[in-house]
Amino acid sequence: MSADHLPDDLKDGLIAVAANFAIFRFRRHEQAPRQFVGRYRYKLKQTDAGLKIHERRAILDAEELGPD
Repeated sequence: MSADHLPDDLKDGLIAVAANFAIFRFRRHEQAPRQFVGRYRYKLKQTDAGLKIHERRAILDAEELGPD
């Protein structure tokens, strides 16, 4: 199969995967925990040792991180 017929995430031998995340930050003097949600986007590459992370991006689903 030629590279023209492969999905974009496989053209360079990379596999695109994604995952959601939620992080809860607790601080001693804050009344409520802060919550950060978003998603990770990975590009994985097959090597002789198995799959390796070629690229990783974390994308927050927030307009701002808030006051600190």
